Amino acid sequence: MVLCLYKQTDLKIFELFGIPRIFKDRKYLSSKIIPDELPHRLAELKELANDFGHILRGSAPPNLMIYGPTGSGKTVTVLRVVHELKKVISNQDLPVVVCYAVAEPTEMKTLIALGRDLGIEIPEKGLSIVDAKDKLFDKIGGRDAIVILDEIDKLLRAGRGVELLYWFTRAENISVVGITNMVTVVELVNDARVLSSWNPRKMVFQPYNTRQLVDILKSRAKKAFYESVISDEILEYIASIATRRGGDARYALDLLTFAGDVAVRNNLERITEKEVDKAIELVEREFIKQTVKALKFPEKILLLIVACKDKIHPVEAFNSSNKLLNYLRGENLTQRRWYDYKNNLELYGYVSLIKKGKGRGKGIESFLTLNEAIEREIVVETLMTEFSYYAPIGELKEFLE
Repeated sequence: MVLCLYKQTDLKIFELFGIPRIFKDRKYLSSKIIPDELPHRLAELKELANDFGHILRGSAPPNLMIYGPTGSGKTVTVLRVVHELKKVISNQDLPVVVCYAVAEPTEMKTLIALGRDLGIEIPEKGLSIVDAKDKLFDKIGGRDAIVILDEIDKLLRAGRGVELLYWFTRAENISVVGITNMVTVVELVNDARVLSSWNPRKMVFQPYNTRQLVDILKSRAKKAFYESVISDEILEYIASIATRRGGDARYALDLLTFAGDVAVRNNLERITEKEVDKAIELVEREFIKQTVKALKFPEKILLLIVACKDKIHPVEAFNSSNKLLNYLRGENLTQRRWYDYKNNLELYGYVSLIKKGKGRGKGIESFLTLNEAIEREIVVETLMTEFSYYAPIGELKEFLE
């Protein structure tokens, strides 16, 4: 028997434990928010405004491909310009269309995402790709339009999207804007028809340096935290860490957010280097977990097989992956398909293919290994937890031994 000392209505848990005055408004640290100010991106804002502005003067803008490493401000800058552009379009009641979507691995899912942004529902089943495209084009209705595809490499890398680009770029009233961190993305388009009609202008976002990251963090921290919670020295410390990660502003904001969370959890009044160091560990773990979860099911299986060994021959890895796939889902894939998934994992930076000579005249030995930058324990733990929905963890461990 459990003795209840308090009535539930009397237990004011938040008053009992209290919440440290750390966050004034946590949402300002989110990379998803479009801030009023974008430090050190004025030139890019002006260039995009000039290009997109053609649509306000009765013509479709030029096709664009926007490049830049992760966290260099590509998406937030584009969305800032789109936000202002849509206000002008609405105020002047102009017959133009601007739509944005994060590209999906299939043309159908990408069309569905674009349709959703335009306020139309395209069913995932029951329509052909052509019918779905026609439904989107009917919504545009011949008006000048800007179609923005973020992470466009996700679609093209999957061997799809070329037909979609062909339809869009053949329409004189539609401008296609791609956003990517993959500098060779245009090389994925091998259709001469698309290359001749698309031929996008290139715009490159450079990674932020430490000083620029400090300015970004200051502008966000001012709205996110109460006064005196974080010093300029700590913001500089975070910026220097993010600079070593390639000038990634998104990573810097994540560090700042997690450091604040650690301070709250420990009932502190200020954020110090100690909280930032703890945040680094938390951010890295969360990043690996989320990216691993986003992989395709066969890619997850192959990654687990590789992660469970110091090194493994590709053919052995493919055979073991097939056995595990069959065990979990009753499916089998060809060696060719596994080779494609191996290439994807190499491209994403999870695994490396090492080639080593056996000696003069004895040929070359190849083996797969987990990338040194990836923490093996997190990968295995994440995938074992996910696969436990299909089989008990004990059985999985036995299978992998």
